[in-house]
Amino acid sequence: SYPICSFEFAFVLQNWAQAYSSQVATDQMRELVDYLLVAVRPQTQRSLSLAGYAPLPENFRQIAEDGIRSISYFDYTTLPI
Repeated sequence: SYPICSFEFAFVLQNWAQAYSSQVATDQMRELVDYLLVAVRPQTQRSLSLAGYAPLPENFRQIAEDGIRSISYFDYTTLPI
């Protein structure tokens, strides 16, 4: 049988500087944050029905976006895309 729904999780540390020191470049961090933000942005969520998927509930989507925007690297904090 197939599940009716499932979740995908991305575990990302909020403070990359403490976790990885200088081993991860700022542009790599920014690419990850951009990827995650695109996945939860309202436009992307609205388009999911075309592929047969249901969007995230708005309150969950907002929690996910807030968490993604809290990721930082040294003095760099995510900016809106």
